[in-house]
Amino acid sequence: MDERLQRLQLAAAEGDVDALFSILAEDPLVSEHFDEKAFFSTPLHSRKRGKDPICKGNSKLKAFICFELVHVKSRGMVTPLHYAAQLNDISNLAEFLYVCPSSIQDLTVKCETVVHEAIKNGSCKALKVLLGCLQHFNKEEILRWEDEEENNALHTAISENQTEVVKLLIKYMEVNRKNRQGLTALDIFYNRHDSLNAEVEEILLVSKAKRASEVAVHPRFISRLAKLPAVENSPVTYYSRKLPLAKCIRKSVGVVPRA
Repeated sequence: MDERLQRLQLAAAEGDVDALFSILAEDPLVSEHFDEKAFFSTPLHSRKRGKDPICKGNSKLKAFICFELVHVKSRGMVTPLHYAAQLNDISNLAEFLYVCPSSIQDLTVKCETVVHEAIKNGSCKALKVLLGCLQHFNKEEILRWEDEEENNALHTAISENQTEVVKLLIKYMEVNRKNRQGLTALDIFYNRHDSLNAEVEEILLVSKAKRASEVAVHPRFISRLAKLPAVENSPVTYYSRKLPLAKCIRKSVGVVPRA
């Protein structure tokens, strides 16, 4: 199978249509093995490197290549859709989404969505295409997906000083959501307000954004704490007394704690 994948990659890179279909004739399911090769470099990825992919100017093969390869991941688990968003290439972005709408859910190795990629690269036109797609499929919740640092699209837009993007996103977001550092969107702004557009502060305040210190603990969490046994008033105390049992379980399955 590795040999066929290599031949398919070479044929696509060289624009050899006959070879492509010859390989597919040998194994019609060869494309299903693409995701097993996370660092497989496709003609669609080659756009970023300034090369002319086979799909350009060939409508039949273009549809085939886009459908089969749009989920294929390059280094960093980056897909062709991510590349198109980085380049603000709305033509290919729209085509990829048309032939494979589910690709909008693909994440990079840093758990970044294609929305994160568009924002970080200042690709406002690409972001508008993505928003249109998410609205069409009622998938706006993807805007609230968080990267490995628990930054959602709004956190990223503020960090990148993308005022217009903040305006586009604000109505979809939980404005007081905290990231891994415990910072809300307003905290992120105030921490860097000297280098950020003051208009962002106004947008956030109108949307009732708060600093982390002003955000109340969720009532449901408080009610759960209240249900703890009276002698266990401290959650730390409560769970620390469970540790001996946890240690016994780890020992029984042969898990050695880190030093």
